[in-house]
Amino acid sequence: CSILCEWIKEAKRPSFLLGAGISAPVLATFRGKAGLWTKKAHENPLAEKKASAAQPTKAHRALTALERAGRVNWVATQNYDDLSVRSGFPASKLSELHGNIFTETCSILRNNGLAFIFQQACL
Repeated sequence: CSILCEWIKEAKRPSFLLGAGISAPVLATFRGKAGLWTKKAHENPLAEKKASAAQPTKAHRALTALERAGRVNWVATQNYDDLSVRSGFPASKLSELHGNIFTETCSILRNNGLAFIFQQACL
């Protein structure tokens, strides 16, 4: 832990890449032991949990605290669950590489909005 703290302190533009592990305590992963895409998914107690009901983990909150302290330049996440934003991390410093299941983006206007806005603007 002390080595990681030193790296973050010394970094000029600290950036983080997040994967399923950061959300795994509150949401089932797709792969791995009893993952949603495995034959043992029925054994996973998180298999039925909805992303909308999940709360950010301690790790999500720690990244938010680091950002507020000026120690995070950018976060790229492979997660679709919106937990980074719900933890208070600024969307302006976040790349959601696989999208976000709670946001739709119009490919013509390149902005986010609700489904009815998407349908009116893009159809």
